[in-house]
Amino acid sequence: MGFAKFLVKSALRNRSMWFWGVFFILFWIALGAYIYPKGAVNIIQYGAADVARLYTADWLTWAAIYMPTGVMVGYLYMLVYSTGAVPYLIRFGRLRPLKYLLSYYVAMTASSLIFTAVVAAIAIPMMWHGLNYNGLHVPIDSVLPASAAGALGFVGSAALGAVFTTSFMFLVFLLALRMPKHTTRIAFIPMVIYFASYYSYLYGVVPRDAIALVPFVSLVGLGVGTYAGYGDAPTQLMPDISYGRFAAPPTVPAWQVAAGALAWIAALAALSVAIIGRIRYESPELLRAEM
Repeated sequence: MGFAKFLVKSALRNRSMWFWGVFFILFWIALGAYIYPKGAVNIIQYGAADVARLYTADWLTWAAIYMPTGVMVGYLYMLVYSTGAVPYLIRFGRLRPLKYLLSYYVAMTASSLIFTAVVAAIAIPMMWHGLNYNGLHVPIDSVLPASAAGALGFVGSAALGAVFTTSFMFLVFLLALRMPKHTTRIAFIPMVIYFASYYSYLYGVVPRDAIALVPFVSLVGLGVGTYAGYGDAPTQLMPDISYGRFAAPPTVPAWQVAAGALAWIAALAALSVAIIGRIRYESPELLRAEM
């Protein structure tokens, strides 16, 4: 796993990854803490702690699941310039397509979790201060996970989300090797998909029976559900506070979400391994000229 270690170190030294993986995310969380809650807190009479935890869980989960799409923009360029030697290493060395794939999977997932931990350490106190600033006076524990099991579940959902996003983006990256001129545009496609999926979920556009089948949606729900104490993925992210009270939404079982995500990961990994075995040599100079 020496290659994976090298990729993690490269990511942590990459300013672009820090921008998209940390500072870009914190900008949106700052809006969520200080701008978006204005006015809404005035209609909450009971269940303020539950609303605060669900609201914090929503933003943190969005950050954790969306995070890898930003981090992996930087990995795309590493992949583009490092694939030239792959055909020779596979044919004459000990490299195997699955080993090459797992190295990137481990590195991308580890980098995403490190950046997520940095964001969470800053975002939780920021969210608590922002909610109190806007009039929703709650103690600090109201923006923390509902329990220790909930915290572990949130970490697990973030890890599963990182692995799924890694498998999806790695396949996209392999396909992008054939179109180096469009590398930058292609790198941001997963970001757009996650944004569209998140807001579809937020406003209840996704049918309940389809949630477990769409990891872009279900993994967000699983992170929110474990953090907020439901244990499963809620069918809606928008809290019901129509009568000044908080009502917990119905949920989708966590095992269905995990099973759906793992099935997608296995399928995407199989496709990636097949493509890696067919990579042909192109000199870095030619790729750089085409980009």
